[in-house]
Amino acid sequence: MSMPKFPQSCEILTREDAANAILSSIAMEEAALSHILNAEGEKIQHVLEKDSTDTDSQLILDVNKSVAHLIEVINDAQIILKNKMRLAISILPDCNCQQKPPCPDSPPLKPQCPKPPPSKPSCPSPQEPPCSKPPSPGVCKPCICRFLVSDNFVWPGSSALMLEEYNSCDKYKHGHDCIRVCRLRGDTYVLLPANSAYRVEFDLRLKTSSPVLIAATAVQDDDIIFEKEYSHKPEKHIIHIMDAIEIPKQHRAAKFSLRLLSQKNIRVEEGIVSVTHLDF
Repeated sequence: MSMPKFPQSCEILTREDAANAILSSIAMEEAALSHILNAEGEKIQHVLEKDSTDTDSQLILDVNKSVAHLIEVINDAQIILKNKMRLAISILPDCNCQQKPPCPDSPPLKPQCPKPPPSKPSCPSPQEPPCSKPPSPGVCKPCICRFLVSDNFVWPGSSALMLEEYNSCDKYKHGHDCIRVCRLRGDTYVLLPANSAYRVEFDLRLKTSSPVLIAATAVQDDDIIFEKEYSHKPEKHIIHIMDAIEIPKQHRAAKFSLRLLSQKNIRVEEGIVSVTHLDF
C-alpha cells in the first residue's frame, strides 16, 4: 500500500479551491484508514484460521489487544478529520443562495434621503423591502449622539451639567458642523448645528436630601429659544428626572444645557443625554 499523493499546482488557490483541496486530502486520509482497518481484519482472520492446537491463546489475546488499541487511535483520527471537514465546508460559498439586490447608489460626499414625492418629503416607507447591505451614507438613518455624566459626579450649584461624549454621529463629516460637547469659560453645553430640528432626551438619577430645581435651556447667541424648569423633592434621598423635548429648526447654531438652579451641590449617580437629529 503506497502513501496517498496530493496533486501539486503552481497556481494561486482561491478560497473555494483551498477548501476543496482540504476536502480532497480528508478523503485520501479516510481511504488510508480504511486500508489499515482492512489489514487488521485480515490479521485477525489469519490468526483464527490456524489450527486450534497450534494457536496459543495468549497470542490471540495479544493480537486482539493490538487491534483494539489501533481502532481507538483511528477513532481519534476520525474525530479530527470530522472537525477539519466541518471547518472546510463552512468556508465554502453557499451555492443555493440568491443574490439580493444591492442598495441604490448615492453621491459619495452628500448624504441625503432618496428623492421623495414633491407633496410629502419623507424617507422610504417601512413596507419597502430593506437592502441586504448595511446602511450606507446615502440611506436615511437618524443621527443620534449620546453624552454621559461621570458616575457619582458632584454637580456644583448654579452651574451647567458637565457631559462627556459617549458616541457621535459622522453624518456631517464632510464640510458641516456636528453635534458635540463644547466648554467655554467653565460652562458646558451641547452644540446643535443650524438648519435642523432636534429631540433631546435626558435621564438623571440624583442623590440629595434637599429639593432640586433644574432648567433645560437652548440658547442662540444671547436669545433663549427654549427653556423648561424641573422642580422635584427627593424620595429616600433620590430624585429621578426624565424627559424628552424638541428644539425647533433654527437658522443659526444653538447651545443646549442642563443647569442646576439650586445653590446646593448634588451628586449625580447616573446620567445620560441623547440628541436626535430630526431632519434626516
